[in-house]
Amino acid sequence: MPQRETPDDWPALARQLGQRVRQLREERKRQTEDRRFTQEGLAHEAGVSRNHVQNIENARNNSRGEDGRPGVGNPGVATLLAISRALEVEFLDLLPDGLLPEAVRHRPWAETTDDSPRTL
Repeated sequence: MPQRETPDDWPALARQLGQRVRQLREERKRQTEDRRFTQEGLAHEAGVSRNHVQNIENARNNSRGEDGRPGVGNPGVATLLAISRALEVEFLDLLPDGLLPEAVRHRPWAETTDDSPRTL
């Protein structure tokens, strides 16, 4: 089976993804002063290791390239779904704009009224 190639712009998108996860986690931590929103707490809530959360936030993985540097992170959908649920945000809120279709980059699900649900 041939190895799947990642897009040329993936390293930049992976960094943006990690920044979004960190930003949302830190916002939740500030809002609630809840230890569930430290890296360790989020990892526990999401059912992943703290190292996994660190790797996502830093856009890396545990493999090493030929130059000895960590590989670019590429978290799975199930992991991101678990993290979004633990952070109590919509799955698409984790994704940087570059990974969202143009039509939803303004995040219409976040524009709620009293009688509209917050889900997409």
